[in-house]
Amino acid sequence: MPDDQVLAFEPNYTFLGSRQPASTEAGQYLVDSYGGMLYAGMGISDSALAELLIRLLRGKSSAEAQTVFWRQPAQEQIVQASAGCSFLVVDGRARYQVRPQVLTELQEQSQEVFTFGVAAVRAMLKRPH
Repeated sequence: MPDDQVLAFEPNYTFLGSRQPASTEAGQYLVDSYGGMLYAGMGISDSALAELLIRLLRGKSSAEAQTVFWRQPAQEQIVQASAGCSFLVVDGRARYQVRPQVLTELQEQSQEVFTFGVAAVRAMLKRPH
C-alpha cells in the first residue's frame, strides 16, 4: 500500500519504494536514521544551545558514531519507529546502527519477504497492543 511506512537505515530504500519513512508516536519521521540516531543518542534536544556551541568550538566528540547509536535513546527511537511500520529493511547500516539484541527482536517481529545482496526486506508481523 502506498501509505505503508518503511523502517530503513539507508533512505534510498524508502524513496525508491515510494513509501513513507518510519515515524514515532510523536509523529516525527525518521528519514535519515544516521542523523536522527546521533541526535537522540547525543541528547541534542536536551542540551542548551550554548553547550552545543561550546562542544562544537572545542571539537570534542563525545564518542564514536556506533557508541552513540547504541545508546538507549537512539535505540528507543528505532523501537518506537518500528511500531507503525509495515516493512523493515535490514542491511549493513542496520547491523551497524542497531544493537544486536534490538535487531534480533525486530527480526523476530517480522518475516523475510526477499533478499537482494546484503539487504533483506522484511514484513512486520501484527503485534498485540
